[in-house]
Amino acid sequence: MKSQKFKNKLLEELEKFGNVYYACKKNGISTSTYYRWFENNRDFRKKAKTAVKIGQKNFVDLAEQGLISNVGNKDQRAIEY
Repeated sequence: MKSQKFKNKLLEELEKFGNVYYACKKNGISTSTYYRWFENNRDFRKKAKTAVKIGQKNFVDLAEQGLISNVGNKDQRAIEY
C-alpha cells in the first residue's frame, strides 16, 4: 500500500527531530495530509505521538552535545549559556 510506505517514511523522519513540518517537507507530504492521517487513523496517531517524543528527545540530545562541544572548544558564548 503506497500510503503506508509514506506513513512509515514520515514516522522515521519524525523520530529524528520530532518536527512535523520538517518531516512532511522532507517526504513531500503536506502537513494537512499528516493531520488527516493523524485524526482518522488511531494506529498512525499512536505511532506519530511516540515518534515525535523520540524525535524531540533526540533533538535535545543533539543540541546538548553541540553545546558541550562548544564549551570544550572554549566558546565563550556557550560557556555563558
